[in-house]
Amino acid sequence: HPLKPDVPPTHREYTAKLIQKHHRLFGPFPESYGDFGRQDQMSLLYHVVGKTPLTAMRPFLKSSPAKVRPGDSEFLCKVMTLDPRDRPDARTLLEDKWFDQY
Repeated sequence: HPLKPDVPPTHREYTAKLIQKHHRLFGPFPESYGDFGRQDQMSLLYHVVGKTPLTAMRPFLKSSPAKVRPGDSEFLCKVMTLDPRDRPDARTLLEDKWFDQY
């Protein structure tokens, strides 16, 4: 799974590695994300984001059509929008044109 960290959930770096994978595929995290976390959580987020070089970023939306069809990547990006206030609700997602192909 592309978001699964390479350490077990009990490992002390699990959360940081999980955040890093989300950041690399779906980031950058919006500034509004700071509204959700405690200070220690936000410090971890900023640390992970700050140490991730731009060359490590692999935007999911720009995935190769050989790996992910363009329509699929657009829909998955809607589902994976990092700020829940910007993410469509379940009803809106279920009414998405993406489902018309099935």
